[in-house]
Amino acid sequence: MKISVIIPTFNGGRFLEEALNGLLVQTSPIYEAILVDDGSTDNTRKIIDNFKSKLPIKAFYKEKSGNWVATTNVGLTHASGDYISILHQDDLWLPNRVAVLTEILRTHPESNVIVHPSWFIGPNGKTVGNWNLPFGNKQRPIASVEILNKLIIQNFISMPAPLISRRALETIGGLDETLWYTADWKLWLSLARLEKWIYHPLPLTCFRIHPNSQTISGGQSVQSYADQLHNVQDPLLDGFFGKKTRTLARFNTEVNLALIHILFSQPYQWFSLVLKFIALGPYGWHQFFSISRIHERLTARLRLGKNLIRTRHSVIESSDPFSRDR
Repeated sequence: MKISVIIPTFNGGRFLEEALNGLLVQTSPIYEAILVDDGSTDNTRKIIDNFKSKLPIKAFYKEKSGNWVATTNVGLTHASGDYISILHQDDLWLPNRVAVLTEILRTHPESNVIVHPSWFIGPNGKTVGNWNLPFGNKQRPIASVEILNKLIIQNFISMPAPLISRRALETIGGLDETLWYTADWKLWLSLARLEKWIYHPLPLTCFRIHPNSQTISGGQSVQSYADQLHNVQDPLLDGFFGKKTRTLARFNTEVNLALIHILFSQPYQWFSLVLKFIALGPYGWHQFFSISRIHERLTARLRLGKNLIRTRHSVIESSDPFSRDR
């Protein structure tokens, strides 16, 4: 199977070389690396040129749009592999990723998506935690209904984790370029409507946390983040899911918004949130922590300490409110 890697870049000089080295040292080779640069002004282009003799790179350069989603979509249009992964410039693949995924595809050649956990790493590449998925500890197929009932509650899939068939992407289209904050979540939910997902229980990628990530302009208010969350969640939540799932999903969104209030140094009605948490009951508490992975997300950031204190103007890339501000 031919695996294409899409790498959107912008001023990636600090980490891009490490990301490309991660592709270079794969025990099985990739088919192509498609890099799309959004008007970098640092040494990003030089790094890309240095790797052209080492990796099968296709590079495209565009004027800055400030939209990581649009930059990614450009890469998707140029991908010719059977399967596609999106790798951000500061994330990493473990050396055995292609070999493991290729072996899974030999057993499950009709797979639409293969997904796995990731490691959290800090600026220096040191592991600071696990980003697990709520699917257990055994490799197995996961049904669409199971994925949807969990994924609608929280986006627990890191950007570099999924391997997606090109036919699946062609079925659903690319990423929604209006969603600077929740485009990845919407993509995973759209793919989750398709069957033939395979879950692999071991981490094969690293998701880097650091305070100077690539910044893509988005909303600069709590309301703008809330709008993005509800834009993705509400159309699916109403009328499709059961009462318990809807209750848990809406509660988890409130938790995400509470964390965003912290980022913006704005007051929040914590007493109301505590009452809603109590109302979930023991089963709801277990489901909340199991699916949201909030303890893993917070613990990884706490291990990095004061280096990750954000300002009010931080912009966050994914639907995890403690994710990177690309």
